[in-house]
Amino acid sequence: MDTKSGPLHAPELADVVAAADPDALADWLHHRALPADRSHALARLPRAALRALAGFAATDDTVELLDSVDDELAARLLRAAVPADSVRLVDALDSDRGADLLRELDEDTRDRILTGLPAERAAALRALLSWPVDSAAAHMVPETLTVSPGATAAEAIDTVRTRASDLRTDARTGAYIFIVESDGRLAGVVGFRDLVLAAPATPVATLMDTQVRTVAALDDAEDAARALRPLVGPGTAVVSFQNGVGKDEVLTRELGAAAVMGGVCYIAAVIGEPGEIVHTGTMQKLVFGEFDGRSSPRAEALLAACRRAGIDAQISDDIRRLTWEKFVFLVGLSGTTTAIRQPIGPIRSNPDTRAFLRDVMAETVAVGRAQGIALPAHFAEDRLRFCDGLPETMTSSMHGDLKRGKPLELAWLSGAVAAMGARLGVPTPANRAIRDLLALYAQGGPAAT
Repeated sequence: MDTKSGPLHAPELADVVAAADPDALADWLHHRALPADRSHALARLPRAALRALAGFAATDDTVELLDSVDDELAARLLRAAVPADSVRLVDALDSDRGADLLRELDEDTRDRILTGLPAERAAALRALLSWPVDSAAAHMVPETLTVSPGATAAEAIDTVRTRASDLRTDARTGAYIFIVESDGRLAGVVGFRDLVLAAPATPVATLMDTQVRTVAALDDAEDAARALRPLVGPGTAVVSFQNGVGKDEVLTRELGAAAVMGGVCYIAAVIGEPGEIVHTGTMQKLVFGEFDGRSSPRAEALLAACRRAGIDAQISDDIRRLTWEKFVFLVGLSGTTTAIRQPIGPIRSNPDTRAFLRDVMAETVAVGRAQGIALPAHFAEDRLRFCDGLPETMTSSMHGDLKRGKPLELAWLSGAVAAMGARLGVPTPANRAIRDLLALYAQGGPAAT
C-alpha cells in the first residue's frame, strides 16, 4: 500500500525527523496542511529533534512550517537550531515574520542571529524591532518598487524586471508598484496586473489608484478608521475581521452604523510585503453579515467576490454571536496564560487553574448573554473541551507581550469583560482579577517572566 496516498497514512513528524529525509518532510507538509495539525506535531518534538529538523529540511519547507504555526512554537525551533541554521531560516523569512519571531527570542539569541545575517538584512530587521509591536511601523517592510508618475506602463514593467531580482522576497513579487513624485510624495499605487494588461505607452498616472489612505507609524485602529472617512459613501461596507468585540464599536463611532458590517476571520496568514498578505496552510474562511441579520446586496456582493477568489465564505444571520464565540475563547486563553505565566497545557491539567479558565470564559458568556447575544448557557464548557485539544505549549500573544515588556491587550479582553459586567450588573470576579493583577503591565514596562 502506498503510505503517501493520503493524510491517514502520512507518517508522524517524529518519524520523518528520525529518517532525516527532506522529501518525506515535504510530503508530510502536503498531507498535514492545517496549522493545528502542524502545531500539535511540532510541539511534541524534543529539542534535539527540532535541531535535526532545522538542519536537514529544505529551507523553503522549514519556512512554510514556521509560517503556519504560532510565534512561540516557531521561535522554539529557532532556539533549538544550531546558529548557522537559525540565521539561514530567519534570512529566508519575510521581514514581518522574521521580526515577529525574533521578538520571541531572548536578547542574546536574537543578537547572535542578527549578527550572522548580511548587514543590510540585519539593519532592516533591527528597524522593525525598534518600533512598538502594536504600531503600524512594526509591520512595514523596507523595500518597495517605485516609479515616477510620468513613466509609461512599459517603462514601469522594465523597472520591475530590472529591480525585482535584486529585492528580497518581501517585495520582489511587485504586487503593487508605488507611484512617487520627485519630492518623495506618494501619488498613488498601481497593481502589476493592471500594468501588464495596459497598452505599453499608457501613462501610469492614468492607471494608478490615488485613493490611498496612510497612517503614521504609531497610529492605531481608530486613526486608521478615521482615515477611511473620505472613502465611505451611501453603499459602502466596511468590515473588520480583527479579534475582539470592541472593533465594530470603533468603526461605528468613526464611520457611522450604516457603513459597518460585522466579520469573523478564520485564517493563518502573514504580511509578505506592502499590499500583500501571504496565506499559509489551507484554512481560509470569512464569515460576515449585517448586524440586524438581514440579507443585503452588499453582503451578497462581498460573498460573490470571495467565492470568485476561491475563499471559503458565508453570510451569517447572527454575526454578533459568532464574534462573541471567538471572543470567549480569546479572553480565556489570553487572560489565563498571561496572568498565570504558563501555556495552556499546565493550566488545563491543574484542577484549580482549569476551574479558573472555565470561570473566565463562563463570565464572558454571561456578559454576552446579558447583552442579548445568543450564546448557549454551557458554551464555556464547550470551549474548555476545545482547549483540551490544543498543543500543550500553546500560549497567547498577550503572554508573549508580557514577557517582552510590551503593552498588553488587557483593556480589550478581560478588562472589557470586567467593564461590561460592571455596567450590566453581571459579576466578573475572575476577569476583574486578571485585569487587576496585570494592571501594572498594561502599558508595557519591564519584561515579566
